[in-house]
Amino acid sequence: MLKGLEYKDFLEYIKNNPDCNIVEMDLLNGKQGENGYIMTLYMPKIQFLLGFKIEYKTPQEVLKIFNKLENKLGTKMFRELFGVIITDRGSEFLKYSILCESVKNKNIRRTKIFYCDPATPTQKPNIENIHKLVRKVFLKGNSLLDVTNDDVLEVINNINSLVKPKYNNKTPNEMFLQFYGKSVFKKLSLEVIPVEDIILLHYKNK
Repeated sequence: MLKGLEYKDFLEYIKNNPDCNIVEMDLLNGKQGENGYIMTLYMPKIQFLLGFKIEYKTPQEVLKIFNKLENKLGTKMFRELFGVIITDRGSEFLKYSILCESVKNKNIRRTKIFYCDPATPTQKPNIENIHKLVRKVFLKGNSLLDVTNDDVLEVINNINSLVKPKYNNKTPNEMFLQFYGKSVFKKLSLEVIPVEDIILLHYKNK
């Protein structure tokens, strides 16, 4: 089913394509038995996070996010940002063909997705680590039903405005702007938060 798309294939691919932009993809669950999830995309190279509220844990919901991003950014920029994705084998991510197919031209592949080995989150360690910051706001086990995409975006903007000593005290937002420019930043509805205004408080259900 995943022939050519497994973790070993991912390692071989990045070995042969060392300059490719790798993105880790995941899903944060809310309260057990409820709908409401946060889909995340993380760029380890610049420690940059994107997040989106989705209602259901289905490929169709993930597809909506991909299509919306491609329509906003254009196929070329979508491929530049999300050309190689590594994720787990959650059912919401396994419809490889529809997720990789461009919404603008069915003959164009907009991304390439690889899948971690079963039950091996250590194969996408960076996104697992950044989720600790997200979980400071959206506590594990708490409902995400009332969370809006604007709520998620606010948290993402705050996280991406945190200074990274490893990168000469630059923020992920600064690095994203340096690599991809202000126009792309705005198309993603992103915002820079001054360091003195950064807040990561527990989300309180409405």
